[in-house]
Amino acid sequence: MTSTNTTIPPSSNVTLAILSESEVILWDLHPNREENNVRVFNPYPDDDDGVPISSLAWNHNQMVIATSSGISTDEFEHDNIVLLSVQTGQQLDSFQHDERNQKQQHRHGVAGTAANTINFGGKSRYLCIGDEYGAICLWDLKKKTRVRQYFHTTNDPTPSLQVSLDPTDTYVMSLSSSAMYVYNLRDGLFMGTLKLPDGDDSIFTKYSISYLEPSKCAIGTNDGSIYMYDITNHSQSSPLFELPQRHSGAVTGLAFSAINSNLIISCAQDGTVLAHKISEGTSYEVCALGDNNIIQSMSLHSNGATCAVGCESGDIYICDIRNSTKDVGIPETMLASYQINGPVHSLHFAPPPRVKTQRLATKNNSNDIAVNTNNTNLVKIQNTMELPMDATPAKFKSDSSNNDDDKNKTITTQQQISSVSSPSAPSSAAPKSYTGSPSRFARIAANSRLASINSKSPAVKPASKSTPNILTGGLKSQRSTGVVNKTKETTPLSPPTKRRSLDANRYDTVRSQQQKDEQQTLNTNTDKEGIREVVQEEVENLQDEMEEQLRNLHIDMINQFHLQSQEIDTALSKHFTKIDRLELENQQLREENERLRQDRG
Repeated sequence: MTSTNTTIPPSSNVTLAILSESEVILWDLHPNREENNVRVFNPYPDDDDGVPISSLAWNHNQMVIATSSGISTDEFEHDNIVLLSVQTGQQLDSFQHDERNQKQQHRHGVAGTAANTINFGGKSRYLCIGDEYGAICLWDLKKKTRVRQYFHTTNDPTPSLQVSLDPTDTYVMSLSSSAMYVYNLRDGLFMGTLKLPDGDDSIFTKYSISYLEPSKCAIGTNDGSIYMYDITNHSQSSPLFELPQRHSGAVTGLAFSAINSNLIISCAQDGTVLAHKISEGTSYEVCALGDNNIIQSMSLHSNGATCAVGCESGDIYICDIRNSTKDVGIPETMLASYQINGPVHSLHFAPPPRVKTQRLATKNNSNDIAVNTNNTNLVKIQNTMELPMDATPAKFKSDSSNNDDDKNKTITTQQQISSVSSPSAPSSAAPKSYTGSPSRFARIAANSRLASINSKSPAVKPASKSTPNILTGGLKSQRSTGVVNKTKETTPLSPPTKRRSLDANRYDTVRSQQQKDEQQTLNTNTDKEGIREVVQEEVENLQDEMEEQLRNLHIDMINQFHLQSQEIDTALSKHFTKIDRLELENQQLREENERLRQDRG
């Protein structure tokens, strides 16, 4: 395996999951690093020959990767669905997707199949699996049970090429070679199909749904065409329109931009990657690898700019869709490349974190700790927890609404004498830049919070965040504008050496206490946010579960009423049939009786 790295956008680390024949490869593309991290996972480590993997999918928080094997569960007894930990590569759970009871086996006549495609729902509670028989299985990972199962057709089953839930978790969609099947997640009803235009004998290959406008769906074909559909309009199965520029080979990848609903990226076996502007009806070429380098798969990052393509030759290219080969050429478009042993079956970028997680991370990483030196003086310390120990933090900033004289307060060690004076002393303001660890940098701010200290005070307490005080002889006095009235008695001066020693001890005490308070406050806020996030997610899951149970109960009641109605109709029909038969027999007996009477007469 070889890799060539150039420049990756420095916004955040990018992780790409690559599916080889029997291995899952995670490629961590770190910005501004010469060596990128590559990890290789095997879902079936006990099998020496290697079990071929047909598909993989990320969960919503980038912690789990689900894989499906390409071998039928009848071929040898194995769990064809495996959940792997992204951190360790260890197996978290496994099961067979096509577990059926005896009634379902007898009805459909299928005991085991191979899973072709797999995908997570929005919150990763549901796992959608499509197999070669045309069955779509929906598993509830929280309950570890299969809650839904759909079929393309029972008479002529067609394999499921791609499955997913829409971004709103309302519809379950499965793509076959001739149609897209749409089902309702809640009640399990079949909603309709999306088909090719009349007279088009091509076959479907890939589809993509817009996260910004979930009603938009793009489907590619084997002749390079791309059609746009509305998945919410179940009465219209034909496409809305066709994108003007088509590929010269089968479409192998489609992706809507996560930041621009008007942009869609496509790739094909002709070795080209195109960017289509839907509203304008225009397209431009992102990169062209040539006909000899067949593109098998594509993935578009959530930043809307980074695109990865995997080729049959094993080559993987990371490119920037904002550049085009027409304008700047391939060297400027390519950001990085990598090569594996064997063809690339599929690849997927790690999904973006949830919105709540993003807000929490932003709040914790870029939070400014405000230190109150007086009622109107605030000193902001930029959080440098993520900086290296030898990095240089940002400049020390001091914000004040008072006069400039309030920025440089003198530390007095004696009471004011009878005459009013403003002694000159070195300023305690921190320098503009400071190199050191975050703890040393935080101690600089602690010095700026010190008020005037009495040299003979037995203990020194940090000033309040709301109102700073001067501790003099055990008494508190307000500091106004740097001038203290002569209302207190004078205190003898301490020798300079002893005074400096006491000042140093008091500084250390204040620094240590201030550092502990700030760290405790930060940890408390972080813990509260984390607990709130966990509780909120559990509440949402509970609400979803209760809503699903109520809907299922409602559907079960309707089904029971329907069955009872059918049973009553059947019983009444039988009863009426018997009555009709009795009436007929009675009529026949009367006629026979009438004939006998006539014969005797």
